[in-house]
Amino acid sequence: MKRKIATPIVCSICFVLLAALALAAPAQAQDCVPFQGIDHCPVGYAVLSAGADGLSVSGLGPDGQDGVVSRFDPTTFWIAQLALPAGAGANPASHFSSISAGKVTSELDIAPEDGRLHLEATFTGDAESSTYSVLIYNDGLLVGSLGGFSGEPGKNQLAGKAAGGNRISAKIALYVDGIYMGQIEEPWWWPWVSFGISNNGGCNWGLQMARDATFTLPDGNRVVGDEVRFEEDVQGPSHYPYLGFEAIATRSTADSFTVVNEMAEGTGK
Repeated sequence: MKRKIATPIVCSICFVLLAALALAAPAQAQDCVPFQGIDHCPVGYAVLSAGADGLSVSGLGPDGQDGVVSRFDPTTFWIAQLALPAGAGANPASHFSSISAGKVTSELDIAPEDGRLHLEATFTGDAESSTYSVLIYNDGLLVGSLGGFSGEPGKNQLAGKAAGGNRISAKIALYVDGIYMGQIEEPWWWPWVSFGISNNGGCNWGLQMARDATFTLPDGNRVVGDEVRFEEDVQGPSHYPYLGFEAIATRSTADSFTVVNEMAEGTGK
């Protein structure tokens, strides 16, 4: 399995209780399906089926509450390759949650809307206000960044307009935490998503693109990248670490999606 993201080690603990127990422990265990060494259990009305093309997750509703939970032994790194049905493009919204001991430790939301791409990450576990940075990489090298985003649940505001107040055709305005991050100048899709625990004690999410894209950053600089990473900022000794996580919940507003490849550290291909 292709993997560019470095293996992380520790992350901050959180105290956010899981809203729906079904995310960690589905009511009907017989509905769970093994795939590439990982147990997969349906969320909501989702139906799971493993085949030659991957693990199909179908029967999803438009409210984004249906999906799948990937369950594995406690680990520090997870990565998956996802595919949407032909013609779905980048329109569906997606939500990812990391789970440790039945609690949500971090979340990532991706919400395309009106030619704009809104992204929002939440992190908890710091005694003070948690923040995170957005980093753009190209072939593993950092090429652009912006910091100071809010990492507290309920604090993020997904709103705003593209630079100059205009939507630019054939470009996607990228917003993180309501802050204009720049323009993505080519059609953009993220077939690979990852979650891990960094050496500095913070959590991180990564979105690897199907191909390189050009970003025009707020300062006017143009950079070419193939990965966007969301890294929790660690602020001193008050950052309390935990050692791993044992599940990732993936939900979508698409009618269905397929898990093509998946690995938790020490499992899968």
